[in-house]
Amino acid sequence: SRHPRILFQTHIQWFVFLSIVTKFCLIFLIKSFLRISVFTLAVTALCLPICAQTDDFGDADPVRLFEHGQSAHARGEFEKALEFYEQAIKVRPEFPEAEFQRGNALVSLSRLDEADAAFRRAISLKKNWSLPYSTLGALLMRRERDDEASTFLRQALTVDPHDNIALRLLSELRLRAGDPKEALELATRATQNPDAPTSAWV
Repeated sequence: SRHPRILFQTHIQWFVFLSIVTKFCLIFLIKSFLRISVFTLAVTALCLPICAQTDDFGDADPVRLFEHGQSAHARGEFEKALEFYEQAIKVRPEFPEAEFQRGNALVSLSRLDEADAAFRRAISLKKNWSLPYSTLGALLMRRERDDEASTFLRQALTVDPHDNIALRLLSELRLRAGDPKEALELATRATQNPDAPTSAWV
């Protein structure tokens, strides 16, 4: 009669042992799962800003970056536009259009010395494009550096005799300088240009 009792006790002890082992296994699995979950969350959290940055600047196509800059510029987000232009230039250092638009963004941010340098850089990269010359001339007029402005406006007209900005601004400069004859001639050329904007008439 003692054997069945011993067998029964043995079964109880074995059951208790299995329960303890199962409990420890479950605890181990839960802790492992939690560690993995925490690690996964940490990695995800670290990836989020990287993914956002990749969306903004990870695209190594300078034209694409330039277009993003143009869009931000059109929305009046000049700091953001400037970042995109500078990223485009970093990818393609000789990118006159991006350099020119960088100058325009800097003008909007009242960073005029940097804008001046950006326009000069655009000119050096693309000497047969009149727009950076005339825009730099406008900036120099704003800074009351009329003689230097006149030089760049005339260079713009050498590149493109129909550059309406250069014609209008140089006309104003010549009028300031006491030369109404040349001022009138330049103004006439500006208004006779079929592509002239309405503002050329006012």
